[in-house]
Amino acid sequence: DQIRDQQLMLLEPNKAKAMESFRKAIALGDADAMYFVGAQYLACGAEDVGGGDDETETCSILTNTDDVIDSIPSTQDNSSIATTESPSFLSNDMERRGYQLLSHAAHQHDHGPALHHLALLHYQHQDANEFKLLLSKAASIGHPDSLFLQGHCHYSGSDGYDQNYRKALENFLEAAEGGHVDAMVSAGALLHRGVRSEDVSSGNGAVVERDQRKAFELYQKAGELGSVEGWRNVVACYATGEG
Repeated sequence: DQIRDQQLMLLEPNKAKAMESFRKAIALGDADAMYFVGAQYLACGAEDVGGGDDETETCSILTNTDDVIDSIPSTQDNSSIATTESPSFLSNDMERRGYQLLSHAAHQHDHGPALHHLALLHYQHQDANEFKLLLSKAASIGHPDSLFLQGHCHYSGSDGYDQNYRKALENFLEAAEGGHVDAMVSAGALLHRGVRSEDVSSGNGAVVERDQRKAFELYQKAGELGSVEGWRNVVACYATGEG
């Protein structure tokens, strides 16, 4: 152990060198790097950006860094990423760079977090059609946050989605398999009470059979992963003898 500790080399934090390393990763086609740097660009470009010295330093480095977009490897499908028209709601170059990086990660690499981030960005700016397209794509590749959100859209019949309780449950369960604790609780709640045919509006939704044992298992798993609501539902199950 002493020999191993002696071999460890401690580095001083250096955000400029970190950014250069991100640039190299982006040049190699690393979608995670594109997503991280793109999100930083968008945060720094936002009008309400604030925070302490750490955030200020990051934004300063991004401002004084050569355009990272140039580092993105050219592909047949995306040889003109730097000239792609950006949405009108992007108000400055920082936001446009961030959007382009996220778009490349999302559409060229099917990067779930990037797709989800873009979906929320369009939702924030009342672009319902693009929100649904991006969210649906993110959910289709199994991104847990997107599956959870799409599940609630199906449950409520909102944001361009038809109300369909069975699809909502499928989304919640798939997100739960990916470790999403809130989806475990939502799936549990839907299974705990079920959906009767008289609860479903004409032409919408599908009946969900009650499965209180499965609901209890989902609540308990969510609780064990840190969900307060999960534990509260476990207590309720014990108190009522349901589950």
